[in-house]
Amino acid sequence: MNRGVVWNYSPASGPAVRVVVLSNEAHNSVSWPVCAYLTRRATPLVPTMVPLADPDPVGGAVDLATLGTINPDRLSGPVGMLTGASLARIGEAVRALFGL
Repeated sequence: MNRGVVWNYSPASGPAVRVVVLSNEAHNSVSWPVCAYLTRRATPLVPTMVPLADPDPVGGAVDLATLGTINPDRLSGPVGMLTGASLARIGEAVRALFGL
């Protein structure tokens, strides 16, 4: 499971959503991946919403308020891979969120 890949996620309750894997392959090989939900809303309303770059295979934004581990058995896909530009934006937002 690679960083930056978008998957369909079926939670135990509620509708299916798309998520992006944010943890690296070394982590994902020994633990559940750290992911964040994608939203169709491209305009960030809060600092935890990171808009995706135009060339990405999916549109919208990543909602870092949903950051957490996800059971990989509930993932299907993959749907696509985010661009380097979007991953860089997400990295900057994560550093700002945690004051790193």
